[in-house]
Amino acid sequence: MKKVSKVLLVDDDPTAIFISLKLLKKMGVAEEFETANNGLAAFDFIRTNCLPASGTPTNCPELILLDIKMPVMDGFEFLEAFRQLDLSPMPQVIMLTSSMHPKEIERARNLNVVGFLTKPLTQTALINVLEENFKD
Repeated sequence: MKKVSKVLLVDDDPTAIFISLKLLKKMGVAEEFETANNGLAAFDFIRTNCLPASGTPTNCPELILLDIKMPVMDGFEFLEAFRQLDLSPMPQVIMLTSSMHPKEIERARNLNVVGFLTKPLTQTALINVLEENFKD
């Protein structure tokens, strides 16, 4: 499994963030981790750290783990705004959710989500999605 430079974990549940970060760090998925507690905070982080205001962005995540149901701005609203940004390379988004409703999966796929993981995050599921999308 390839290690990514940075992961942005977006979830409004502090327990889910704690558990997910603990697993991600244990697995050595990334060198750095950032968190946001809703889609708007995540979008602000992306705009601040990924848009090339003065050269090449150095703090942009390669991977975003995104919850669907959050206050302020949910995962779908984030994705719709995020896909309007002109980012190169574009961070990969994996939905991390407690719901695997077929309509939500279809909507997310239409917004270029590369994978789906159910909460709580498990090592096996994460390895499968990462190996599929982040090859050496």
